[in-house]
Amino acid sequence: MASKIDLKGKVALVIISDYIIGLPIISELINAGCKIYCIALNKETFDQAYLLKNKNSKRFKGVHLGDGDIFNREEGVDDIFSLKKVDYLFDELEKKEGKLDILICNIGSPRYKAMKDITIEDWNIDLISHLAPLLLYCQKSLEIMRKQRSGVIVNTSSILGARIGGEGILPYATISAAKIGFMRSIIKEYAGSGIRMNTVCLGYIYDDEIEKRMTVEERKSKEIIQMTVPLKRLGKPEEIAKSIVSLASDNASYINGAIITIDGGFSVL
Repeated sequence: MASKIDLKGKVALVIISDYIIGLPIISELINAGCKIYCIALNKETFDQAYLLKNKNSKRFKGVHLGDGDIFNREEGVDDIFSLKKVDYLFDELEKKEGKLDILICNIGSPRYKAMKDITIEDWNIDLISHLAPLLLYCQKSLEIMRKQRSGVIVNTSSILGARIGGEGILPYATISAAKIGFMRSIIKEYAGSGIRMNTVCLGYIYDDEIEKRMTVEERKSKEIIQMTVPLKRLGKPEEIAKSIVSLASDNASYINGAIITIDGGFSVL
């Protein structure tokens, strides 16, 4: 039986573009005793993360979006990819904590469009918005982790890129596959540095918040997909969060370069 996850004394940076899975990840880290900083990649997610921080200020130390002070909510929301801003963020983190043990990147969400309708602008926007923050925040995190000769990175991807593909979702499926190649290259480049990196490929996730966002057609599709999953249900955000935090812990100390599929068995069929 796996031991209880204990992350006391650890410092984690969590990058999230959607609070549906992002906030449960942070809550699991809090429960494990970890000290957390968060970068939210849009205003809605930032506001939700800030509310959670106010309830858990002892461990949830900072939430950041865009310009300004990492520990201050009064900041701009533009240009999250500025190198100057990223440098500032990590300088402040190192000054405050002196280390970084865990990086979790939960970045991206699909946009549906038929291949024939995708423009070069659409393509570039999707690739940049998903892969640019992954590159920049991994680069800066790896600098710290290499110096301390330890660290863990957990990145989320999708079964749509890793296992099955998807109709009308070409950019997202391509990006999901690219994230796996990204991980594999980092594993080889940083071999011997004491750094682990794994990728979690997510299946279909559902909760009440997702229900609110669904169109009538999406609700119909959900029922069909649910019956196709061998477990006959969709995943819960909390289940994803528990798996990710476990991978970030010493319970997974010899898991490195793994692609972990969490889809209830959907991609086996």
